This record gives sequence, structure tokens and C-alpha cells, in this order.
Amino acid sequence: MTMQPRKTALTASLLGVFAAHNCEEVAHFYQDIEALPHRIRECGPWSSQQDFALATALLTGASALALVAGACLPHGKLQQVLVLAPPSALVGNAMSHICRSLIQRRYNGGLMTAPLMAGIAGRLITKAGAGLPARTRWGIYIGSNAATLPLIFVALAAGKRVRPLLPIALSPQTYSK
Repeated sequence: MTMQPRKTALTASLLGVFAAHNCEEVAHFYQDIEALPHRIRECGPWSSQQDFALATALLTGASALALVAGACLPHGKLQQVLVLAPPSALVGNAMSHICRSLIQRRYNGGLMTAPLMAGIAGRLITKAGAGLPARTRWGIYIGSNAATLPLIFVALAAGKRVRPLLPIALSPQTYSK
């Protein structure tokens, strides 16, 4: 089973915007860390911009793998989850940036790309989920967003452990108080 050209273009666009979104977050890493309450800043799994960059790369790669695997599988429940979960989680991610900026009344890394990411992800959900019952689409949306936070923490932990093994030219700058 191959993905239709329109869905393929939407998928490629979504992954490109997600990568740009992650670059925006990485670029504003220290600004966003400083804005967190002290307790969260001290207890969180973030240690350096490089670890965070690797974690976002891992999440982007995992999303790409899920979407490609979903496009290659025959129609079924696993295929539906693999095709709809990443864009569903990205809509939730985008909305969290928008809501956070409204609550905090300030810019946060990822805000500029969030509306575009939500729009493309929403369009892909509409196309890929056409013909599925609303209950199935909502279930995948809720499940993927519930899984997002644990997956982010796993990616951050993996980035922290893997980055020292990689030949990165920049020396890590550990967040300091």
C-alpha cells in the first residue's frame, strides 16, 4: 500500500515544519528555561541545549518512522494509529505553545511555527482519517497526546545519554542557576 501523492506532500511538509519548529525551540532553549519556575527548572530533565537538540531530532525521526511505516502497512488499526498519531500529537504540541504564550503573555520557542504546524497536521488528520469513525479519530488524538509527555522525557533522557558519545563540535553548556 502506498500513500497518495497529496498525503505524501502533506506528510513531508509536516515533517519539515516540525523540524523547523524544533529548531526554533532549540534556538530559544535558555530563554525558555529561565522563564520556568525555579522548582521545575531544577527538577526537569533538561541539562544542555545540545541534549535538547538531540532529543528533538530523535522525536522528529520517530515521527517520520511512524508515518512511513503507517504508509507502508495494509489498512488496519496499527496503520491508522501510525498515520494519525504523529500529526495528532503535533496539533496538541502546537496548541500548548499557543496557550502557553497566552497564559504567560510572552513568546516561547516554537510559537512562530506552531500555527503552521497545527494547520498542516490538522489537514493531514482530515485526509488520512477520512472515513474513520469520529470515535476512532478522537481516541487516537487523545491517546497520542497523552503519550507525548512521557515520550518527550524519554527523548530528553536518551539525548542526555547519547550526546556524549557523538562527535559534536560545540562543547555542552550545562544550564546554570
